[in-house]
Amino acid sequence: MENILKFKGPFNIYNNDSYQNHLDELNKPPGIYIWGFMVDSKYNPLNCAKKQIFDSEKMYFLPYYVGKKEKRIIDRLNEHKNVRLNPNAIKYTRLSMQYLKTFFKDPDFPIKTSNSDITNKFIEIDKSGKNKKENGKQIEYYNNSKFLDYKIADSSIDKPKINTVKQTDNPITNFSTLNDTLKQIIIKNNNFWFCYAELKENIDLINCKLEDYEALTFYSLKGKTISKTKNIDKISKNIQISFENNKLENIFKCNDISINIIKEKYLNEKNEVEFPGY
Repeated sequence: MENILKFKGPFNIYNNDSYQNHLDELNKPPGIYIWGFMVDSKYNPLNCAKKQIFDSEKMYFLPYYVGKKEKRIIDRLNEHKNVRLNPNAIKYTRLSMQYLKTFFKDPDFPIKTSNSDITNKFIEIDKSGKNKKENGKQIEYYNNSKFLDYKIADSSIDKPKINTVKQTDNPITNFSTLNDTLKQIIIKNNNFWFCYAELKENIDLINCKLEDYEALTFYSLKGKTISKTKNIDKISKNIQISFENNKLENIFKCNDISINIIKEKYLNEKNEVEFPGY
């Protein structure tokens, strides 16, 4: 099959030596990337030394986000790791350390498509606007004023800062009482790892849009991520995801995967894509 995207990695963004031989590709547009964390066998995020190289016997890559980049991939990755500075990164969903161990295989963890509002998946709100059921404790932060009102209802310090006019303009840096787990994992523990796939010059970007590769990568993983994607039925059938070596076989459903394979082998009884976990 033509139009195959082959992933390489994982690499530690804090360790230039680990991806030094791939800088030419990381500096070329366009591409798809997956970023996440290294965890132990019980899914606890590791404290990664700056010179640490991936060791498949002691550490496991846990994807958190799938993205695309029209320009330099490495620039986009550096933006992602600045979780307290980058205007977009300060709005990424923060999960509790406990929920990080299971969210990727939780059937109730929502897949965000287009501009869908998934707030009610984290909290249930009755007709009066009050919280009906407290089921959002596993989410430390979600960029939505309704969720934040629920999350910090008992905080007289933070509550006035909620932007209810622009519901999704509430960065975590505005709320001092919220636990920033990404800060703890990425900044304090140097734990930001990534995989990437470069789109070769012979790939037809007219018939196979970059967004389609991004979405296929999302559904090809064994676990869900927090990133936004498109409906599986809108993805081109003429593209395929693969990986370069067995370092990544644990995160993908299978090698050489396409939409047709996903629909043939990885749909549940509700005709939804399965995410069995890692």
